Amino acid sequence: MEPTIYVDMRSQPCRAVVMFLSCSTIPHIISKVDVLKGDQKKPEYSSLCPLMKVPGMKDGSLSISESVAIIRYLAAKFPDKYPDHWYPADLSRRAKIDEYISFHHQGMREPLSGLVEKILFVPEPLPKERIDEQVKFCNVSLDVFERVFISNTPFISGDEISVADALAVNEILDTNVCGYDFTKDRPKLKEYVDRIRTRLGPDLFDQIYEESKQWAKEIKESKQ
Repeated sequence: MEPTIYVDMRSQPCRAVVMFLSCSTIPHIISKVDVLKGDQKKPEYSSLCPLMKVPGMKDGSLSISESVAIIRYLAAKFPDKYPDHWYPADLSRRAKIDEYISFHHQGMREPLSGLVEKILFVPEPLPKERIDEQVKFCNVSLDVFERVFISNTPFISGDEISVADALAVNEILDTNVCGYDFTKDRPKLKEYVDRIRTRLGPDLFDQIYEESKQWAKEIKESKQ
């Protein structure tokens, strides 16, 4: 039986998992979950994924949440079903990817996703000072990302794309939904994002972002 991956494509971790799967021949079924409607809290989902998060995965009797856990599980179970550069067998190359993955949650996701949450998911608009503080937090983190992870290489692990890049690019672009494009004044970061889009293929890249772009459009229209 094929693993079922539960996703909401407005979620950056979900998009990262789908990017990896789309560039592989790993057998899988995609099942949509609408987080904004609370699908993740319904018994039929929460019984599978008690964390009530997306992405989630069901493979036989195994149920897990968290994008990194899902990626690592699929990579280990289907090692011959994806190009090696996505999560290399070579330990030194894999270590560079794992280094970024360890950095990712606090180093990128906390500041960037935090900005989206502070703008879109609070009961009352926050003072401009609070938003400015979060933007500063984002820029400090992106300074570290540019200096440490993409200073001398096209992608995080070297010359080829990996699951680390899938995780990173989805956080970098997620703030577009609330009106912040951090690539605008960062040429190195923009070149990095453009390389990923070219490497994946513009059609696939745009398809993965279609629902997120539509959501951003709806948010913008609702505020006019």
